[in-house]
Amino acid sequence: MDWRLRLAVAMVVVALAAAAQAQQQPVVRIATDAALGDAMTDLAAAFERNGGATVHVSLGNSRELGRQIAAGAPYTLFLTADQGVIEDLIEAAEVEDTGEVFARSALVLYVRRGAPMRAEDGLEGLGEAMERRRLGRVAMPDPSVSPHGRAARESLFEVGLWADLQAHLSLTRTAVQARRRVDGGPAQAAILPQSLTRRYAFDAGGDTVNLPEALHAPVEYSSVVLEDADDSPAREFHEFLLEGEGREILEHYGFALPPF
Repeated sequence: MDWRLRLAVAMVVVALAAAAQAQQQPVVRIATDAALGDAMTDLAAAFERNGGATVHVSLGNSRELGRQIAAGAPYTLFLTADQGVIEDLIEAAEVEDTGEVFARSALVLYVRRGAPMRAEDGLEGLGEAMERRRLGRVAMPDPSVSPHGRAARESLFEVGLWADLQAHLSLTRTAVQARRRVDGGPAQAAILPQSLTRRYAFDAGGDTVNLPEALHAPVEYSSVVLEDADDSPAREFHEFLLEGEGREILEHYGFALPPF
């Protein structure tokens, strides 16, 4: 056999073997709230680096992801801070339990540099800018679809600003969209989960300040395994979130970790 032909045959064999191996490579398919996006990049990389399965992540609004799961989408792990979505899936017999809480999210006020208020002045600064008629748009996730939006609404209500700010609010489907309205859109400020500002804010030209946790109910993330097998890749990633390097990464992004 000519060497060129032998080489071609060998290359085909290697390619077929690689394709077969790729098909056998275990995969964890994660559906998660978009607010976890920055952290998930590092979590997925660390999990794969430590010999775990390949991680495929789908980011979006938790309610929309829940509807996809109910419709049969092949996710194997669901990470969400919206307990109502989990309860709906339990009622529809799509999951058996509420999963396990692995993190608590904090809220921040994110203010674009050059805006007529300072991040360090917190929510009171929004009120002062509004009184001076210098306040523009303030972005936040829509409370009707986002647990972070509900926490933001509670915070604004507690300081007496919710009603007065209605004309200034720009509501979004996800927290990531709210962040973008400050970075490249019309908003001067946004109320966001802290995890979206740990990697991003300084590059984006914004400053942040944490909002007091006492102003709103806790926003807690749960991990719900959608596969039955105890040794499934989804179960392994679930455990990764609850211990070791997974916890370290979550802590870096500003999450509080259980026990609370």
